Amino acid sequence: MEITQIRYFVAVAQSENMSRAAAELGISQPSLSKSVSKLESELGCQLFNRNGRHIKLNAEGKRFLAGSIVLLRQLDDAVFDVREFAQNHVERLSVGIAGTNSKALSLLADFARQCPEVRFRLQCGIEAKSNIDINQYDMLIYPAGAQFNKFEGFEFYRDPYLLAVGKGHPLMERLSAAKEEDPCFAVSLEDIKAEDFAFIQYGKDHFEPAYALCVKQGFRPRVRVFTNELDMHRQAIAQGLAIGFVADGSAGSYRNDPNIALFPLANDSFGVDLMVCFKRQKHLSELGLALRDFVLSHIN
Repeated sequence: MEITQIRYFVAVAQSENMSRAAAELGISQPSLSKSVSKLESELGCQLFNRNGRHIKLNAEGKRFLAGSIVLLRQLDDAVFDVREFAQNHVERLSVGIAGTNSKALSLLADFARQCPEVRFRLQCGIEAKSNIDINQYDMLIYPAGAQFNKFEGFEFYRDPYLLAVGKGHPLMERLSAAKEEDPCFAVSLEDIKAEDFAFIQYGKDHFEPAYALCVKQGFRPRVRVFTNELDMHRQAIAQGLAIGFVADGSAGSYRNDPNIALFPLANDSFGVDLMVCFKRQKHLSELGLALRDFVLSHIN
C-alpha cells in the first residue's frame, strides 16, 4: 500500500466522482480507477458501492476515509515541519489543549514574548481523543478524570462552568430579570435541574465533565441534545433547543453569539479541573524545557 493510493482514494471519496477526481489529480481516469481497485484488493474489501458511473462510499469506505484523512494530515504536518526546520532551523513546540482554553493560549502568548523564536503547533479539543500518546506533545493541558489518569500532571486551574441560554428560550426572561435586579446574580443548579440540556459526548461512554458534575450534585440531567462538537453544542443552545454548560475558558464563541446569554453559577465547585503535563525531560528539547519551567513557575 502506497501513500499515493491513499491520496487518490481520498480524492475519489470526497468528490464521489471518478472523472472529477482524476481531473483534480491531473491523472487519467483509467489510472485512478486502477489505483483504487488495487487498494481495495490489498484491503480485501470494497470501499465504494458502484452503480454504473455513480460511486458512493460504503460503510468500510467511510471508516477507511476517516483514518486516511488523519494519516495524510499527520504526514503533511511532518513534511511541512521538517522542510521548515531544514530551511529556517525553526523548532515547533506541540501543545495539546482541552477545549479552546483561552487561559492556556494567554500563557503561551506570555512565553512567546519571552522567547520570540518559538513556534507552536496547537491541537485543541484533545478530550475528544480516545487514546493520547504524551510523546506526541511537548505539553498537554487536559481535564482531570479517568480518561487521563495515566498522566502524572500538575494542577493548572479550575475552569468554572457558565450556563448558556438561548435568547428565545423560556428561561431567558426570568434569568435576565434576575440579572438586571442584581448584577451579582448567579444561577442555582436547583433552579434549572428540570430543564432540557445539551451536552457534548465524546465516544460511546465519554461525556463532558459537566454531566458528571450534575450527577454528583444529585440530579441526572434531562438531555435533549447530544453532540460531539463544541460548535454544534453552541448552535443547539442558540436555537433554543436546550440550555447547556460551557467552561469559561472555552466560551469565546458563545460570548460572541448574539443569540446566547451566559450566566455565572452559584456553585463554586461546578467547574472542570485542568491539569498540565509534559514529555519526559530526556525527550524535551531545550526550548521545550524552557516552556516547562515557564509554565510550572507560573502555576506555582
